[in-house]
Amino acid sequence: MMVAPAVIVPDLSKGEKILYKVDAEPWQMYLLEDGTRLYTKIVLVEAVRMEEYDPIGVPVYLCNPVKLMRTIAPKKLRGTASHPPPISLDVGDYEQPVLVDFDMEGNEEWSLYTFTDGTVARFRVEIARIIRTEKRLPDGDPFYIIMCDAVQRLKVNPQLIKLKRNVPNMVTTGIKGVYG
Repeated sequence: MMVAPAVIVPDLSKGEKILYKVDAEPWQMYLLEDGTRLYTKIVLVEAVRMEEYDPIGVPVYLCNPVKLMRTIAPKKLRGTASHPPPISLDVGDYEQPVLVDFDMEGNEEWSLYTFTDGTVARFRVEIARIIRTEKRLPDGDPFYIIMCDAVQRLKVNPQLIKLKRNVPNMVTTGIKGVYG
């Protein structure tokens, strides 16, 4: 018998919901090898600053970014909408899945938010793999399974950081960082 791993759900009620200003939410465009154009964007729904701090004294933020995606397929790939519409993201549920290569068009762009506490958050979509199925969406475009993650970078307001005294400093210890 297989037991599902326990999922740890943080208690967000112990954190402080942070308001923010939207500085940028650009669409990032990709050209798929089959001629389809894929547009992705990240939209931040909620940000919570928890009471906890990481090992070096930076406050922990829990952010809820949502990935939005839309496609514009060439006429040769469009067809009649599938009934029922496809919803499964399991490749095994499709008869003719095709791995599709892709390239980003233009410069990499990030969604950008300034929190009321002075922290700046950046998000973008990182695509690992795209699979085209034989099914069609209501608009006739192929149904793609897009394996991706939201990448997050935070520049925390320095006034919120509680530096720990016993954390070795890379400059004084001579330890080089990951990139030398």
